[in-house]
Amino acid sequence: MKSKISKIINMLIGLYLIYSGSRLIISIQEGQPQHSFLFMALAVIFIIFGVISAGYSIYYLYRQFRKEYGSDPDADEEDYQRFDMDDIRIIDGTVDRDSEQE
Repeated sequence: MKSKISKIINMLIGLYLIYSGSRLIISIQEGQPQHSFLFMALAVIFIIFGVISAGYSIYYLYRQFRKEYGSDPDADEEDYQRFDMDDIRIIDGTVDRDSEQE
């Protein structure tokens, strides 16, 4: 749970970096500051780090979501215990998994 929250916060920080970098580029283009090359380089660095941070966090959260709901083709088979409905026997309202059918 802590890792999910930290990844969500990391994603929000990455998205904010992308927003800040793009706003910096727009403000550079509107008014020509003295050191526009330095500000442009800083904006590009913000955008690159934001894309990396947000992209990794979104990928991690996507993988966790798919792993939890059983639709991840790359997950370990131990994570998913799949069985056929033929292997389940219901007796008195309780479910009993029977490997051998009578």
